[in-house]
Amino acid sequence: MSVSSSLLSVASAALVSDIVGNCQPTLFFFSNNNIVFITFKALAISTDFTGMVISCVIYGLGIGGITGLQVVVIVQSLGMDKLASAFGLNLFIGGLVVFPGIIIIGSSINA
Repeated sequence: MSVSSSLLSVASAALVSDIVGNCQPTLFFFSNNNIVFITFKALAISTDFTGMVISCVIYGLGIGGITGLQVVVIVQSLGMDKLASAFGLNLFIGGLVVFPGIIIIGSSINA
């Protein structure tokens, strides 16, 4: 790993920790959901390689934020005693939503 890539990863981690530290986790969680939806739609309508790469990078950051904050939001909402069942239910419902979501986005692009 080169020095520039490690410096970039440390700088981006510091930036994200500053942003998350200054706002409510639930607000950051739901804003990441909106970012993921918008970039998924932008990825679907991108025609050039640069637009696809930018969309994928932003999409990956949004998914990382969602994944990292799922446990925090569940614990704040339901408590530690219901963490395992709530997280499993969250993953199950998320898996069920993926298929209709792809179909809806595809039909909106073709319309």
